[in-house]
Amino acid sequence: TLGQGCIRSFNSFYQQFADAAAASTALQGNTLQLIPTATGYQGVWLPGTAAGLFVAPVAGTPLATGDDGVVTYTLTSGSFPTAQGPQTSLLVSGNAIIAWGGSVIDYPGTNSFTPTANGFLNSVRGGIYAWHDYNVAEAGSGQILAEEVAGILYITWNGVENYSNPAAANPSTLQFQLELGSGIVRIVFLTIDGNTTS
Repeated sequence: TLGQGCIRSFNSFYQQFADAAAASTALQGNTLQLIPTATGYQGVWLPGTAAGLFVAPVAGTPLATGDDGVVTYTLTSGSFPTAQGPQTSLLVSGNAIIAWGGSVIDYPGTNSFTPTANGFLNSVRGGIYAWHDYNVAEAGSGQILAEEVAGILYITWNGVENYSNPAAANPSTLQFQLELGSGIVRIVFLTIDGNTTS
């Protein structure tokens, strides 16, 4: 069965959740693995694997995205293969988007903190999304850390606060793992907050 994310745009797939509670239930403790093929990626859902695949940051570089910002991360060892060619730098959004192919991430018809299908499907950038309204600038938040170890780039939302109203302590921890040689990507959803005001 093909969902809307597979048929509305030929080169993408997604799942959008009604709220953070539904996302937490579906994602926490699991991993999405994306394996490059000749024509795109093969997505593989790996239930119950997050704790075993998560690599705790050791000497990660903090990425100063602030609230809803984007920074450029330049690889220190080689490039990351994509369908648009090898990338030596990546755009990292504080809202859990890693993109490439330009100097800004676009969000057609929306903004950086409101995930929508059109904002994802109509973006002109290549990218990998776990799009959510995170706020590393909130008091008590953990950091977004980048670290390259043995040919893998780890970008970790390490106890990063989620927007909520009213503000509350509600961190999430997830990690993008980008294998620089093979192009394999894993999104490891270790702990995902379920506050429904987010």
